[in-house]
Amino acid sequence: MLQEEREQGCIITFCSALDELLGGGVPLTKITEFCGAPGVGKTQMGMQLAIDVQIPSAFGGLGGEAVYIDTEGSFMVQRLEDMSKVAMEHCRHIATVENNREQLEAMADFTVEHILSRIHFYRVHDWVELVALVNILPEFLQQHPKAAEWLGTKLHQASRQSQSSCCACEPDDHQDGTFW
Repeated sequence: MLQEEREQGCIITFCSALDELLGGGVPLTKITEFCGAPGVGKTQMGMQLAIDVQIPSAFGGLGGEAVYIDTEGSFMVQRLEDMSKVAMEHCRHIATVENNREQLEAMADFTVEHILSRIHFYRVHDWVELVALVNILPEFLQQHPKAAEWLGTKLHQASRQSQSSCCACEPDDHQDGTFW
C-alpha cells in the first residue's frame, strides 16, 4: 500500500520550498486544500496547478490534463494565458541551459495553446450545478483519461482510466460558508 502511494506521483510546482513541504509536489489521488482569506492566492494556486500538471515528463512532470471547477467566477483566461507563457518559457530555459534533447523535443507540444486546450473549465453557480457536474464527471473522465487520476478511488474506478490530472475547485467565499 505504501509502495502504491509512492508510485502515484506528484504535481511538481517548480517552487522548491512548496514541493519540499509537500513531499515532492502536490500529491495525486489525494485532496490537498489551499485555504485562506479572500485575496491570498487560492485561485492563482489553482490556475498554476492546472498548468503544472501538464509539465512534460522530460522535466519530471506528469504531462496530464486538468479539470478546473470555478464556483466563484474568479477564473481569468488572460491570467491563465500569462501564467502558461511563463511556465513554457521556464521549461524552455531549462531545456536550453541543460541542452537536453528529450526536453527540447518535449517543448514542441508544450505551447500556450496546448496548455490552455488541456484545462477543462467548468463554471458552476450553485450547489445544484455543482452536484450535477460531479455526477457527470465519471463519463467525462472516461472520454479524457489524462484528466482522471486526481479524483481518487471512486471516480477513478468509475472512469476505469488512469493517467494524471489536477482539479482546482474554488469555493465561493460569499455563500453562507458552505461548499459541498
